[in-house]
Amino acid sequence: MGAKITVAGPSKGLYLVIGRAGMIERLVSSAGGSIAMRFAGGKILAALPFEGFMSLKANPDITRIGPVSLDMKRLENLTRGMTAPPGPPQS
Repeated sequence: MGAKITVAGPSKGLYLVIGRAGMIERLVSSAGGSIAMRFAGGKILAALPFEGFMSLKANPDITRIGPVSLDMKRLENLTRGMTAPPGPPQS
């Protein structure tokens, strides 16, 4: 038969990575990624190349990994609300 199957994904994407706390950062870095945000309980949001995502998906120290998509308009509104100067005190 000689068929060759190739799976391609986006060049880089955001992924929620869940695994053993303390190991995730090193694993993400070794997969060519960077940490975008840290959460409690061994969870991080990481920017990874597709190949890095696939390699971490097979890693037994990673409990779960999956792509994340952001609603940029909602994120912009949230960021604006968090950085706005405080309003007058409410009585």
